[in-house]
Amino acid sequence: MSLSVRLHDCWETLAKWADQWNRWANDNPFRTWTWLTTWWSVYRPVYRRSRLHVLSIQSGEEPLGFAPLFSTWHPLWGWTIRLLGSGEVCSDDLGWIAQERFQQEVGKAIARFLHSHTVKSASLGALQNNVERHTIARVACHRLDFEGVKGSDSGLQAFLGELHRLGWTVDVRCDEHCWQIALPGTWEEYLQNVLGRAMRKKVRRLSERYLASGEIKVHATERDESWETAWDHLIDLHQARRRQLGKGGAFDSSAFRCFHRTVLRHLIPDNKARLVWLEWQGQPIAAEYLLLSEGVVRAYQSGMNPQFAHISPGVLANLVAIRQAISEKCSLFDFLRGDEPYKRKWGAQPVKMFRIRAAPPRPAAQIRFALWRTARACRNRLLKKDASEGFSPARPENGGTDSICQNIPMTTDKVTCLVSD
Repeated sequence: MSLSVRLHDCWETLAKWADQWNRWANDNPFRTWTWLTTWWSVYRPVYRRSRLHVLSIQSGEEPLGFAPLFSTWHPLWGWTIRLLGSGEVCSDDLGWIAQERFQQEVGKAIARFLHSHTVKSASLGALQNNVERHTIARVACHRLDFEGVKGSDSGLQAFLGELHRLGWTVDVRCDEHCWQIALPGTWEEYLQNVLGRAMRKKVRRLSERYLASGEIKVHATERDESWETAWDHLIDLHQARRRQLGKGGAFDSSAFRCFHRTVLRHLIPDNKARLVWLEWQGQPIAAEYLLLSEGVVRAYQSGMNPQFAHISPGVLANLVAIRQAISEKCSLFDFLRGDEPYKRKWGAQPVKMFRIRAAPPRPAAQIRFALWRTARACRNRLLKKDASEGFSPARPENGGTDSICQNIPMTTDKVTCLVSD
């Protein structure tokens, strides 16, 4: 199949394919048109030097897939191409927007396009029209940096394999896991077959004591109701819990707040998101921000009032969310990225997530990449020293390999890289 790749530096030229884009997102909210266009509108000013680089992969005039990319500038590392939705929004399972049967062809076509537009810059003079010359001149890349990708993604596997074949230096390392519960048909089956004995006993006790008795009231947003109260409770409870732990909260970021407030205006009326909050003795004690798709509930963000820790508000909020997902015949409950211990207690199983960095075979890019790797190695040695003196790194490194690596050597340092990008 002969494919062509077209670069888009604005959303207007892609808008006619928005419905197609959403169908190919395969019920992953993080890949949808609404999520990614909203993200770019909010976060473009955050990245002071940034450019939109969305690619449409076409057979003739018909698209077969899209690559939602953008680039940012760093004075040391140069121009870095990233996936839209990256950063503090922490979108999971990012990748190409295409039907599964075309994922590998799309991935290879994207790799060849990026290679020819970053490596073979000498061919600029051979182009016939000024539009193409201008387009290629704007695709600057010293490295790629993709975070939160799954090892089972066939499109990214093909993309990495093609980059490796073309001579790119590829660095693959494990990120935090994504934690998922395969839901049974009934709540009782879940209690008996998924939860451990201690957790099952705790869940039954809390359910009977507070929920069955009606002592705790559960509120959930509906598509035609105002969600402002629930939103305010979520922010207050999340921030209160983080402050109690001596940490900053996600909502400290004005861009983070703006993004979610904007995207929820679209998602809640379409029943693609739900805010749930629990009330006890007239006080909000816990809240959950859930993303909904066909058969899957994703627990995106949460909060709890530390003043009521003695009644386990966080456990109660998860109980309500998981039980509701089972009652709606969902097949999967996803806690998303993060290796917090409580997720395993709910019967969630880890799914490996990866961070991929790559540099094109150009001298300047390779030098920058080598400098970045050296900086990371130095930082890791310092972290190892701190760990030996009783200090722990921010996140444990998850070793092992996965199919996304194919024949590409994977980084196996045992201390997480914390070099600022």
